Amino acid sequence: MNIRAIRGATIVVENTKTDIVQKTKEMLSKMICENNISISDIISIVFSVTEDITACPPAVAARAIGITEAGLMCVQEMKTESEAGIPMCVRALMTTESNLPQKNITHIYVNGAEVLRPDLAGKFKSIAIDGPCGSGKSTVAKMVADRLGYLHVDTGAMYRAVAYYCITVGISLTNETKIAKITENLNITLSKNPIDGSQSIFLNEQDITELIRTQQVAEGSSVVAGIKEVRERLVELQRKIAKRNNVVMDGRDIGSYVLSDANLKIYLDADVAIRAKRRMSELLNKGSHSDFETVKEEIKMRDLRDMSREYSPLVKADDAKVVDTSDMNINEVVEFIISLLN
Repeated sequence: MNIRAIRGATIVVENTKTDIVQKTKEMLSKMICENNISISDIISIVFSVTEDITACPPAVAARAIGITEAGLMCVQEMKTESEAGIPMCVRALMTTESNLPQKNITHIYVNGAEVLRPDLAGKFKSIAIDGPCGSGKSTVAKMVADRLGYLHVDTGAMYRAVAYYCITVGISLTNETKIAKITENLNITLSKNPIDGSQSIFLNEQDITELIRTQQVAEGSSVVAGIKEVRERLVELQRKIAKRNNVVMDGRDIGSYVLSDANLKIYLDADVAIRAKRRMSELLNKGSHSDFETVKEEIKMRDLRDMSREYSPLVKADDAKVVDTSDMNINEVVEFIISLLN
């Protein structure tokens, strides 16, 4: 192990303990996850804050996410008349043990602090994984992201979040105008736990990770994904995430549309019967029962809907690598994709 330095910065919106802790936790979590280190690897963190941040020391956020053994220090910056700087800023210098070369360390600047390091713009890598329902893309994408220390962006979960909201509040999935309007104000965020690497999706600050994994929501997500305004809103969010993180993003039009300049594009596929069996297994694990032929027909109908929709249909990007997973296990698929990246 070598000693490495990771820099980070975030802008705080309000001088309150809640906002300071929230924004600092986000920054620290990204510093940990993007560099594939564990909390136990951290030796020390030196925080500096601008003079307008007084409500709470950012070290509180470090303790809140489990950084209890590392040394922490916080200092207030002194601005001279010649310095422009930016207000409401928390910076961090994290010293950690890591096997990564220093040149491969990812420094994290978020929530508007990106202006401090314009030289880092465009340095993040992205892997796009597309494919039909049941091809294994979400499971594979998560495992590849974990192996590489990247952020996994499950775009399907984001569309499920919209469908879940509509179903919960009683909005008909045929009411495209109303769905398009409410999507503008939905707050959909992804969060990765720096301790165990698990990822959650939040809708208006509510954790809906498990609530969106029902068959009803799955079917609804395919419907709302065909609404142009919904896709435009979520694609905007997805591209912003990719600009600020190394990502593995899976969906149905990632390589062809969302991240058309991705470093690596993969199109996963599998025989429809194999995909139906996988879906059945997933439903059984969640305590839900369904007939095999019914599930198989639902997948066929979803394939047809996804491939024939007018706006951003499911399609293989011209430069994507096709991987048929019918006769491959998950680990074999993951290893193959990583070998392509290398």
